[in-house]
Amino acid sequence: MSPDPTAATGIPDKARIDVSTARSVLVYGVMGIGDMIMLSPALRALRAGLPEAHITLLIEPGRAAEAPIEGSNLVDALLPLPPAFRRGLSLVPWVWRNVRERFDLHLIPPHGTAITLAPIAVLSGAPHRVAITLRNRRRARLPFIYNHRIEIPWIEHGSRSHARLVEYLGIPVADYSPLFALSDDDRQRAADHLRAKGLDATRPRIAIHAGSSAVQPWKRWPEERFAALIQRLRSELGAQVLLVGSGSERGELTESFGAIAGEAAIVAGEMDIKATAALLESCDLAIANDSGIGHIAAAVDTPLVALFGPTNEQVCGPMSEQARVLTADVPCRPCYLLGIDGPVQACRDRICLTGVSVDTVFAACTALLGGT
Repeated sequence: MSPDPTAATGIPDKARIDVSTARSVLVYGVMGIGDMIMLSPALRALRAGLPEAHITLLIEPGRAAEAPIEGSNLVDALLPLPPAFRRGLSLVPWVWRNVRERFDLHLIPPHGTAITLAPIAVLSGAPHRVAITLRNRRRARLPFIYNHRIEIPWIEHGSRSHARLVEYLGIPVADYSPLFALSDDDRQRAADHLRAKGLDATRPRIAIHAGSSAVQPWKRWPEERFAALIQRLRSELGAQVLLVGSGSERGELTESFGAIAGEAAIVAGEMDIKATAALLESCDLAIANDSGIGHIAAAVDTPLVALFGPTNEQVCGPMSEQARVLTADVPCRPCYLLGIDGPVQACRDRICLTGVSVDTVFAACTALLGGT
């Protein structure tokens, strides 16, 4: 699926900010990899609209969210937050050293309006602090934090919401294709790793991400269904299945799928995120829960079967015409929306995920593989 650029208010008749005076821009990129991929169309347009400006991306260390744009020309510098900022560390000294009066313009996506990041905008001294705020969220209305606020509806694709930031400057966003920048070296490292594992390059190669972020395990399709699907992909399609993910997921994958070790190769944690993206690019198909891996597969143009349960594909679905989003038709989904997870935590049945059968997923796989 791809966002519909016509589904929301377009470019303002007159830009609210004279961008000709913007020489240094700070974009808040404190988010996950999937969100960064959804931000990439806005960054591409920003670079085209302000070719002479110095663009800095604010990031959270350890999340690798900057990986999709590393190696591109979309930003000029990365500015890492202090590692302990989420543990209540005061940001005031850090802001004074790194941000105060260094930027003409702050661009703040919804993730950047977290109250823990408010001191950056408040103390920055930047004349223009443009924030995307969710309708009816009171804290985002405080004018001393953000002096330009763009209210968005609760149901809107992330790429569209991010595009509003640069459209507010009078810069059009015409290209919504997602970006994950890869180098020849990234591709070579992935190829060498697969060759070293003795994988058969003549068989259909399918990558599966059966996990999700550690704090959102409720996004996962049941493990026993992934196991049954893997066996069918092997026996009926002759596929070569690779279980991908982060190093922190490797132990769990080994425990969950060790019994079918002969059916799938576990490569989670064996490569960095760039080489993993290159591996996904080399695959004939990817299957994933709602996760960063799914967004990466879409960004590198690999056909994707994406499994969505509590989350809303209209807000965070993969940005690809080759993606097939599978959901269960139940009245209670989606029940998670932009940080509000009470209904998800209270749910015990997860019928939004258990309602998606192995047969349904297998049929989507064969369709995307061209019936092979």
